Amino acid sequence: MTLPVPRYIIGEKVYFGYSEESDEWYDCESCLGTMEWHVVTPAGEEFDIECPACTYGYICCGRQSRHIYRPFVRELTIGSVRIDTAAYNDEPVAYMCEETGVGSGSVYYETMLADNRETAMSVAKLKAAAQQQEMDERKRKNDEEAKKRAKRNPSWHEKELRKANKRIKELKKMVKEFSHDT
Repeated sequence: MTLPVPRYIIGEKVYFGYSEESDEWYDCESCLGTMEWHVVTPAGEEFDIECPACTYGYICCGRQSRHIYRPFVRELTIGSVRIDTAAYNDEPVAYMCEETGVGSGSVYYETMLADNRETAMSVAKLKAAAQQQEMDERKRKNDEEAKKRAKRNPSWHEKELRKANKRIKELKKMVKEFSHDT
C-alpha cells in the first residue's frame, strides 16, 4: 500500500471558499411598506387593518426579511497535515490551518481548498447559489402552507374585522357627539 501524497505542505498559503448567511430587509410586498391593508367588505364598509404579512408578534414594521447567502474566500496557512489510510475514509489527506487552530480547530480536506483566490471564489459562489436556491424553495413552500392555513382558519381576519367595526362605531359616535356640541 502506498501512502497518498499531500497536495499542500506546512506553511503554504491556500484558499477556502465558503458562504455566509445574512438577513436582507426590504419593504413588505403585501402592504408596500405602509403597514396597513385597506379592506372593503362585500357590504361596502371600508377600513384599515395592520398588515398581517409584516407583523411579527404584536409589532407591525412594514418590512420583511429574507436570508441571503453570500460567497466569501478566506486565505489560510497550512499548519498541519494528516494522513488517514483507513478503508472507510474517502479523503485520506486532511489539513489544519494556523488561522483556525492547529490541533484543536477546523479540519479541511483537499477538496475544500484551492490554490488561488479565483478558484475558491468560484466554489463559494456555487455553494451560495445552491444554499440560496434551497432557502428560497423552503420559503416558497412555507408561504404556500401559510396561505392554505389562512383559508382554513379565517378567525384572525374575523377578529380584525370585529376590531375595525368597533373602531368605526366609536368614530361615528365621536362624530355625532362632536356635531351636537357645535
